[in-house]
Amino acid sequence: MALFRGDIRSSVLQMDTSVSVILPYDRPVEHQQQPCKVLYLLHGIKLNSTGWPRWTNLETYAKETGIAVVVPEGYRGFYTDMVYGPAYYTFFSQELPDLCCKMFGISDRREDTFAAGLSMGGYGALKLALRSPQRFGAAASFSATADPLDFALHMGGELTVREAPSIWGTDLRLQPEDDLFALAKQAAALPRAQRPRLYACCGTEDGLYPQNLRLKAALEDLPLDFTFESWHGVHNWDFWEVALQKGIRFFLNQ
Repeated sequence: MALFRGDIRSSVLQMDTSVSVILPYDRPVEHQQQPCKVLYLLHGIKLNSTGWPRWTNLETYAKETGIAVVVPEGYRGFYTDMVYGPAYYTFFSQELPDLCCKMFGISDRREDTFAAGLSMGGYGALKLALRSPQRFGAAASFSATADPLDFALHMGGELTVREAPSIWGTDLRLQPEDDLFALAKQAAALPRAQRPRLYACCGTEDGLYPQNLRLKAALEDLPLDFTFESWHGVHNWDFWEVALQKGIRFFLNQ
């Protein structure tokens, strides 16, 4: 096992940004038989990249499954190319995977590349797979903000209301490239082999449960490989610990 936490320069974001990388091996990459699978694990709006390693048994799961995990800083931009701000989606969908594959010798094959996240990160993970299925073969969302604009304006508090115009523009409209429902229809029209596999779960007592039920209904009407689960739980780490294990097993078909 190896854990790296450091800073990289992003030309897309035009700043330094932090990233944690968990590798299921502790030897030079030239001794690997083949590049390992990789999970890009995204955090929620009130968290940062330290949350997943601090509050779950993430390293244990990486060791047991042989999967590498990249936990980047997501900030508060909903993993979106902001109208008045950084191009977060471009960074997470293109620059970050390119850098990690070159630096750490992990696989760049779509069937080996997964995205997952909680809350805002759950939205981001689904968007990565639905919008860039040529790179991300599967995604898992845990307690996702399935409708991020509605969350920002009505559930996130005063700060998210002030931030919303910077992310989505002063007309406060979610464009098709940032709308999970529109992206799902787009992905469903692809040839079967090019469609991403999707997993979602949400606690039945979570304030975001109604959003997740709407997403469930929409995706189940489409020809997508989509699995949804719900059980007793709220928006907390007790739920996400279990969800993370389920998500990893989904990625690995276990």
